[in-house]
Amino acid sequence: MAEIEADSVVVDSIEEAATFFEDVCAYPPSPDLPPGSLLACIMQVQRIAHFNQAFSTLVGEALADWATLDQAPRRDSLKQEAIS
Repeated sequence: MAEIEADSVVVDSIEEAATFFEDVCAYPPSPDLPPGSLLACIMQVQRIAHFNQAFSTLVGEALADWATLDQAPRRDSLKQEAIS
């Protein structure tokens, strides 16, 4: 099994983050196929396709949540209401 490596990306807005994740899902990196039998290659492609499908589903759910957050009324987190 291939290991998942951590990378980081800095964005300035939710819109930029959404665009980044949409691009990652639309154009996943090319798989590194193991040398050897055709069966090993097919199994690796299947594992990668399964991972990409699960990842895309999670990204879709996150983007839907982010869209909801973006439409929610904003509260100034620094202001606190006085207790009377």
